[in-house]
Amino acid sequence: MPDLLLPWLLALVMLNLAFVQITGTVDSAWLTGLWLATAAAPLLARWRRKLWYRITWNVAVICAFTFLLQHALTTGLLHMLEDGLLLAALCQVHLMNNIGPRQKPDLLFFNSFLIAFVTSFFSRDLAWSVCFLAYAVVLVPALQLYVTLGHLPAPPRGSTRALLGDSAKRTAFAVATTALVFLLWPRDFRHQGWLDETLRIATQDYVSFSEEIRLDHHTTPTLDDAPVLRIKPSDGQASSVPSHWRGVTFVQSDGNTWRAFDVGAYGNRLATDVAWQAVSRNEWRRPGEPREPALLVRVLDTSGGRLFLPQQATTVALRNGTPVLIDPRSDGVLTFGDPSHLPSEVRATVHLGSFAPPFRPKPSSPQLSALRQLPEPLPPTLLTLAQHLKKQMAAGASDRDKANVCRDWLEQHRQYALPGTPGAAGNLGEFLLGSGGHCEYFAAALALLLRLNDIPCRVVGGYLAHEWDETNGEMVARQRDAHAWVEMLSADGTWITLDATPPIGLTPPLGERSWWTSLVDAASDAWRSVTSFDEHGRRKLFSLALDAAHSLLTHPWILSAIAIAAALVWRRRRAATPAPVRELRAAMRRAGLQQRPGETPREMLARSAALPLPEPRRARLVAAVQQHETHRYRAESP
Repeated sequence: MPDLLLPWLLALVMLNLAFVQITGTVDSAWLTGLWLATAAAPLLARWRRKLWYRITWNVAVICAFTFLLQHALTTGLLHMLEDGLLLAALCQVHLMNNIGPRQKPDLLFFNSFLIAFVTSFFSRDLAWSVCFLAYAVVLVPALQLYVTLGHLPAPPRGSTRALLGDSAKRTAFAVATTALVFLLWPRDFRHQGWLDETLRIATQDYVSFSEEIRLDHHTTPTLDDAPVLRIKPSDGQASSVPSHWRGVTFVQSDGNTWRAFDVGAYGNRLATDVAWQAVSRNEWRRPGEPREPALLVRVLDTSGGRLFLPQQATTVALRNGTPVLIDPRSDGVLTFGDPSHLPSEVRATVHLGSFAPPFRPKPSSPQLSALRQLPEPLPPTLLTLAQHLKKQMAAGASDRDKANVCRDWLEQHRQYALPGTPGAAGNLGEFLLGSGGHCEYFAAALALLLRLNDIPCRVVGGYLAHEWDETNGEMVARQRDAHAWVEMLSADGTWITLDATPPIGLTPPLGERSWWTSLVDAASDAWRSVTSFDEHGRRKLFSLALDAAHSLLTHPWILSAIAIAAALVWRRRRAATPAPVRELRAAMRRAGLQQRPGETPREMLARSAALPLPEPRRARLVAAVQQHETHRYRAESP
């Protein structure tokens, strides 16, 4: 194996580790060791032929493989992805540190492509695509060097440079062609199908929207800055944007898990919320008086299947070119009815308003009982706290006053903590005793305290929008802003939002935006415009192209300017090429010959002797080669 190939193989292994890193599924401690072992490969090369080195290295690999196998057998499907990717990366590092003159890198090439392919299903699209672009730039030259020069102990002079030049052209053509198809061909990036469950397992440790609340988390989730909602008020004022954007309601609880709204628990679809009605294919309304300003909402992540809206939303007008099927729920939530044909971004114009008393539903006693239902058994600490708070409530206090007492106590006397962090509660009882808890603990505790006071309520999940983007004049909600709070039902049928999570516990906004943050956000927005490209986008793009072509035809001076500029560029390039070189290229074209990588003009001339060329073309080729050699070696002589 020639030494000139080793840097390319090292770059491939580094990119493979980057592929695994961006999936976020492998422990950073393992990856740190693999990064260090890969970076040390050039330094360890001197010992590869030593017996002690081979024995030490292979024993370490066997121990690591045994641990991964035992881990996979004991943890089951949950960590299969992590163990599989880690094993593939370990194989790459092992091959890189043991490849020698007699070994062929075929397995390393194959394994590198396998890692790139598999990680495409589990990575953030933008990060993976940037990494894959670098991977393509490295893979094509590496393969070409291996196939062309891999069998030569000492490549001829100039052959490597010529080969890399040829490879750069091939790589650029392949990347440009792929990018063109990639940009113009409508596609779906949401990976629907048999990988859905695996994708959920791979991303379960991220703070994000969920259709179930479980209070027994033991692992610390990752805070993801990927934007989910961008809300632009028409008046440009941050105060015009509500903070709580709901996507699911939870009514039933067994003490540890809150499950999503169940229509069967209510019977009547109009039992709890003002109903949505379809005005047209793209517009939905609820009886109420809409008010200004309008909110221009962009749902940038539709994987949750929800059109997140404030409780007081009265009108929704979809602005997507392609129809989006909406399914209204009786708890006021709008869901997407056909996930298989859902674009990656949904845009809507939303108006807020208030609902007049005649339109507010009046739940019956059986329907209200579901909103007062308590799980069995309740933690003793919850019952003790409820009795303590009742003593602080004034005689004849309204439900709103009682709710405020419960909310204020939780906000002032309990601390926020992410699961798995020091001092975090493992269950609701520990949280009420004083351990820290996340927003779901505050919401669950508040809902149970309200129900102990005979106040109908429910837990709500969605996003908290509290980051104002001054540059674009819009409010941003990110994955890390996933939140839970409580809605209580007042006597007049109005739902009131209550949030007991202390402000210090809410995920803080990013603060002042650095140039790097702005650059990443701009790249993410550009990428989202690519991934959301559909038939409507393609028609719009073609329409713009036709308009541009028509504009050029109606303005001949633009075509003339382009032609003059192209002629000047061509003339400048031609003037920069010596006349003997131009003549040699012309003679080769006439003879139908092409110079091979690393081949000299004289070697090409010798090869052409076996070809049936017409005598005039052969004579021109001979003269061109002689003229080229005279020009080159005269220029190189002192």
